[in-house]
Amino acid sequence: MVDGGTRPGAQEITQAPWIHLTPLARPIPNDLLHGPLDPGETEVIALALERNDPALVLILDDDPARNEASSRGLAVTGTAGVALLAKRRGLLDLVAPVLEELQDVGLYLSAAVVETIIQSANEGRG
Repeated sequence: MVDGGTRPGAQEITQAPWIHLTPLARPIPNDLLHGPLDPGETEVIALALERNDPALVLILDDDPARNEASSRGLAVTGTAGVALLAKRRGLLDLVAPVLEELQDVGLYLSAAVVETIIQSANEGRG
C-alpha cells in the first residue's frame, strides 16, 4: 500500500483495523505487469487472481482497471457502488450527498453513473 501522506483519510486508513496488507505469493503475470494500469490496480487484480475466490468483489473506479478485471472474470464495483450498498444496508440515509462529496474531493463520476446510483437508491431528483 502506498503512503497517502496528507491526503484526506490517509491517517484513518493506516489505522483501520479491518484493512490488512496481503503480499502476493507469486509474481504478477507479465501481461498484467506491463499493461496500462497503475501499480495499485495491478496488484489488486493480481491478488484477486491469486486468491481465486468467486466471492471477491474488487473496488475499482478507472475504466481500464475495471475492464481488465472484468476480462479476467473478476467481479467489480466502484466507489459509487459501495455507497449504494451502504445505503441498502442501512449505513447511509442518503447516497446523493455522498456522491457529491466524492466528486468534491476529485472522484470523477459521470452524470450517467450518478443518475443510475440515485435511481437505484430510490432517491429520484425532483
